[in-house]
Amino acid sequence: MNKKLVAIIEGVLLITIGVLVAVLGQESFALLAGIVLLVIGAGLLALDCYGLIKEKKLIFAPTLGAVASLLFGILFVLGKLDAAVAVIIAVAMWLGVAFGGALVLYSIYTLCFKKNIKSGVAQLIVGGAVATICLLYMYVDGFSKVFWIIAGVLVALSGLYIALVALLSKEAK
Repeated sequence: MNKKLVAIIEGVLLITIGVLVAVLGQESFALLAGIVLLVIGAGLLALDCYGLIKEKKLIFAPTLGAVASLLFGILFVLGKLDAAVAVIIAVAMWLGVAFGGALVLYSIYTLCFKKNIKSGVAQLIVGGAVATICLLYMYVDGFSKVFWIIAGVLVALSGLYIALVALLSKEAK
């Protein structure tokens, strides 16, 4: 398949996902996670069927993975795992605080010992922003709606950038 076409499709998908996240918020997370799990489950099931047809044997691990992925995908799409979504988001926020804090510490190391000002400042800004946004999501009432809008806009903008670069790039000869 043409790389340019794949990049355009990827950009359009990211724009669509970004709009869904910005408009639907946390509900879109469960829907998107369910769709991803359904696709993974279908892929594993297809691999297992291919192995059964070609090699005349059933491989147990992909079958279990396919069934589990399809089951959890259906439950996510139907909204039956709201507690699991809340736990996943909480863990992701704590990981965001941890990674943001680690990046801030590494930026201090970069600034003080490696004497690389540009890299250190960039790491400090990104790490501080990630940690701050995750802490705000966890501890400030009402910030979760703003968080999902910010996340959706950023995903949509990255998709727009990818699609525009693909459309404006010249074919290599």
